[in-house]
Amino acid sequence: MSNTTNTTSNKLARIIKGKESEPSLTPPTGASTPTSDQTQQNDNWHEHCSKAARYLLSTLEASYYSIIENINELDVAALWKALIDHFEAEMAETCQVAIANLHNLRFRDKDHLEEPFSAWGTCCVDKGNIIKNLCPGSTTTPSVTVSSNTVTTTATLSVGTLIDEFTMSAIIEGLGTSEEMCNIKHTLHMTRISTLLDLITQLETLDNASHLKMMIHVLEESGADALTAKFRKGRSKVEPKMVIKYHCDVHGVNTIHMSEDCHNLKATTSHQGKKPKASSKRTEHGHKVITEEEDEDDEDEEEAAQLAS
Repeated sequence: MSNTTNTTSNKLARIIKGKESEPSLTPPTGASTPTSDQTQQNDNWHEHCSKAARYLLSTLEASYYSIIENINELDVAALWKALIDHFEAEMAETCQVAIANLHNLRFRDKDHLEEPFSAWGTCCVDKGNIIKNLCPGSTTTPSVTVSSNTVTTTATLSVGTLIDEFTMSAIIEGLGTSEEMCNIKHTLHMTRISTLLDLITQLETLDNASHLKMMIHVLEESGADALTAKFRKGRSKVEPKMVIKYHCDVHGVNTIHMSEDCHNLKATTSHQGKKPKASSKRTEHGHKVITEEEDEDDEDEEEAAQLAS
């Protein structure tokens, strides 16, 4: 860029900011008309004013023309001041609305009942970024006195840092006042979080812990339900046991046999008839052959065992 261009740009800027006024056309003492230099300077000034006015009007939407309709278009400084006054007021109002929007946010409101902690943090950060974009001008604030219980110091804070601090406060306070949320807020304060990124990381950790807690609860509930279902399923197959009672002349009422099936009665009848006692023998291969009497004795022993039980 040439020196001439730089000079022209600087002159336009000075005219817009009202730092340069129209050159005088008053004739010198003893003269009746301005000098040629005076005329040239005045013409140049008007040319620069015309360029500045065209530039301002070319960047302005038609809906804002009413702001400057009563101002001479060559009075560039007056045009600029009218526009600055309007937009600063509008920006201040917009910034106040943005701050109120962040301040009034609440975690898991009626429209976000299942909202994760990390999503809540991201929402607040987005609102904070809107405020940052609306903040005009300087990147730093004047030095301020920061007090604590033990020390008083002076620090220079950036606008972005102040907004981040406000966003962190909104995130924590917006969690609510329930017992669970108060415990979480206490935990967050105890971790001594220093940056917005640290807080977002802690919120993600809370999400992971909540998910793990939920999975454990689901598994516990599923395990209990499965055990109950298995128990009920097993019980449904159990049918009531039917008890049949018999009467024996020797053993009385029992659940095994009647008189005609009683081996004791049969044995008594057999002895009374002097039935020869049977014996056992072995085959040529050494296997024992169970005789009739031994078979009856075994049956007597089995019957006695069942009655005893």
